[in-house]
Amino acid sequence: MLRLLKIDHVCLNVADVREAATRYALQFGLQVRELGDDRATLACDYEPYSLELVRGEPLGQAHTAWQLRRSSSR
Repeated sequence: MLRLLKIDHVCLNVADVREAATRYALQFGLQVRELGDDRATLACDYEPYSLELVRGEPLGQAHTAWQLRRSSSR
């Protein structure tokens, strides 16, 4: 059985990665960890990243990654 612990990160498809990274950093107080033309990652102070932005269609949620509990059987 899968046992979820918490959300690891959320990935969004966006039209302009650089514009979206700037907007999300200002709106939510996130720090840009990585920034390129096709992909950016943003985070709070203590984590590798919590938001991934990729250039892609359709716009919106691409995926959500979950952290599993150690007791998870998969």
